Amino acid sequence: MNKKRPTKTQIKKKLDEVFSQYIRLKYADYRGIVSCYTCGTPYKWTQIHAGHFQSRAKMSTRWDEMNVKPQCVRCNIFKNGESYLFSRVLDAEYGAGTADKVYLKSEELKNFTIPELKEMLEEYTKKRDELSDKME
Repeated sequence: MNKKRPTKTQIKKKLDEVFSQYIRLKYADYRGIVSCYTCGTPYKWTQIHAGHFQSRAKMSTRWDEMNVKPQCVRCNIFKNGESYLFSRVLDAEYGAGTADKVYLKSEELKNFTIPELKEMLEEYTKKRDELSDKME
């Protein structure tokens, strides 16, 4: 029986899911509580989003850990990502000019190959699972 190989779209969708879980777990404490990157409100890691400073439509930074941080629904959806505030927090945390660097990287054209996507999926699945194991 022939097994269909996953399409690029299917791999990207799975990578989005795993990467989002990884980002939210990465910033969570031992109880699974994580603060919104832009407003600071605490939430259970499962009740918060993985918000993008630069749009996830920009492939070069879609799965860039500097571009994606935990964000509450209010900041991420209703306040359209709070990109100005997001940039200020990035610069405060990583140094002046960080937000500019992420922005410039986001403007680069990137078309990931299926092997590259599979490699990232494998890497972030492993990282997510390691963090998840520490919470149990």
